[in-house]
Amino acid sequence: MPQPELIDLAATPAVVIHRTAEASRLTEVFDEGFESLYTRLAAAGVAPTGAAFTRYLSVGETFELELGVPTSQDSSIPTIELPECQVARLRYVGPYEGLREACERLFEWIAEYGRRPSGPFWESYVTDPRTEPDPAKRITDIYVPLAG
Repeated sequence: MPQPELIDLAATPAVVIHRTAEASRLTEVFDEGFESLYTRLAAAGVAPTGAAFTRYLSVGETFELELGVPTSQDSSIPTIELPECQVARLRYVGPYEGLREACERLFEWIAEYGRRPSGPFWESYVTDPRTEPDPAKRITDIYVPLAG
């Protein structure tokens, strides 16, 4: 697995939908939510400018999520903005079932590096599962904003 790295991100406008779900229902919520989001974008004639993502606003027995897609600022659909910030990023290659372990590894690396998270983390799905049927080849970038 590649090593985590520190990178500076520019602010990124995105269209999001909010969802709340128990851990056992996450796959169902992702499938329904992203389908709904892409349908909404298509109906408005808005093209994504980057990979779909999930931002984890809270985790535990119940997850509060933002499912999103980067778009241009002049979108006809209201957008939020992923913040301009320094992040720790880990590129994970493999099935989604391994993302939890990859996230844990990234958070451990951040602590070892002497930094701390500042805000919700997110996963960006570089490889679209609709076009890559092999879970072992899927690429997901995990981003954790860092405190100054």
